Amino acid sequence: MSLGCANCYVQAYDLAYQAAYDAGVMIIAAAGNSGADTDHYPSAYKSVMSVASVMSTKELSSFSTRNDQTEIAAPGQ
Repeated sequence: MSLGCANCYVQAYDLAYQAAYDAGVMIIAAAGNSGADTDHYPSAYKSVMSVASVMSTKELSSFSTRNDQTEIAAPGQ
């Protein structure tokens, strides 16, 4: 997924993503585009894999959100 907003936790979504995860579904979402260390949902939910953006130089894109939820990075600039 490539959607969401910073600091927009919704318990109903958290429960839905967790139920999907518990059923064996891998949910992947963009880390966000704030360029800051903020919680960006849905990638900040514990059951969602958060993917940051990297440039061709293999450095994180300046706009890519990075925090303790970010698990992997992929080309996205």
